[in-house]
Amino acid sequence: MKLLKSLFFIFLTFFVCNFVGAQSYPLKPVRVIVPFPTGGTTDLVTRIVAQQLSELWGQQVIVENKIGAAGNVGAEAVAHARADGYTLLLAGISFSVNPSLYKNMPYDVTKDFVPVTQVAMTPSVLVTHLSVPANSMKEFIAFAKTHPGELNFGSAGSGGSTHLGPALLESMAGIKMTHIPYRGVAESYIDLIAGRVQLMIDSQPTAMPHIKAGKVRALAVTSLKRALALPDLPTLSESGVSGYDMTGWYGAFAPAGIAPEIAKKLTTDFVSVIKKPSVSASLMTQGAEPVASNAEQFSRFLQIELKKWADVIKNTGIIAD
Repeated sequence: MKLLKSLFFIFLTFFVCNFVGAQSYPLKPVRVIVPFPTGGTTDLVTRIVAQQLSELWGQQVIVENKIGAAGNVGAEAVAHARADGYTLLLAGISFSVNPSLYKNMPYDVTKDFVPVTQVAMTPSVLVTHLSVPANSMKEFIAFAKTHPGELNFGSAGSGGSTHLGPALLESMAGIKMTHIPYRGVAESYIDLIAGRVQLMIDSQPTAMPHIKAGKVRALAVTSLKRALALPDLPTLSESGVSGYDMTGWYGAFAPAGIAPEIAKKLTTDFVSVIKKPSVSASLMTQGAEPVASNAEQFSRFLQIELKKWADVIKNTGIIAD
C-alpha cells in the first residue's frame, strides 16, 4: 500500500509540475532558429509570427539565422538543444528534402523533432523567358518535347526547390531540359531575363516582382489549388501535368523530448497568432498563405512530403552540390 501511495504521489507531482510549467511557459526569452539568411521568405514569415508571439507571451522571441548546408546547420542546432521549449525551429521544404538528398544527415527529421504547426505555404510559379513560343503549359510541353535538351532551366543550386521543381516537371511531363545551377536566385533571374536560360520554377514572393514588371512570362503555379495572389493563373495539374504539386511550406518544430503540455501550448499559441487577421494579412503580403494546422495534421503532412521527395530524388538521380 505504501508503495502504491508513493507511486501515486510521484505521478501526481509529475503531472502537476508539467501542468504548472505549461501554464507559466515561457518564463524567459524564446529563441527561434531560422536555417536560412535574413530577408528570405522563411525569415520574413518567422519574424511576422515571432513579433506576435512576443506580445502574447510577454517575453522576447529572438529570431536567430543559423545558415549552412541547405538548412542542416540550423536544424542540427535545434535537434541538439534542450527540449524545454526555449529553442525552436522554423523550417521549410528543404527539411523534407534533405533526408533523401544528403547521405550523412546530422539529425533525424522524424525522431529528433516534434511538429508544432504548419505556419504557411507558398506556391511556386513557372516562369519563362519572353522569347519562349508558349503562352500556356500545354504549348510549352509540346515545344519542349520537340526540342529535347535545348531548353535551359535555371536554379539557385543543385538539390534546392528551384532544381527539384523542374526535375519533377521533367519526370511527370516526359520532357528533357538542361539544368543550369547558379549561386542564388538573383543570379539565375539575371540570365532568365537575358534569355540565357528559358525557364525557372521559383517561389511566388520572389517571382512576383519580375512577373508584374513584365520581364518574364508566368504560365502556371505549382500547387494543386490556384494561388490566392494569382487567381487567374492555372495550376500545372490542371494544365496537363495531372497531380503535380510542389508547394513551399514553413513550419515550427521543437526538439524531441519536450513536455507534451508545453508542446500543446506551443501549437495553441502559434495557431491563435497565425489566425489573427493582421498576421494573416502580413503573411499574404509576403506571398505566404496562412495554414495554422494542428500538430497531428502537420505530422501527417510532413510524412507525405518526406515520401514524395524521396521518390522524386530517387527517380531523377538528383545529387546535392
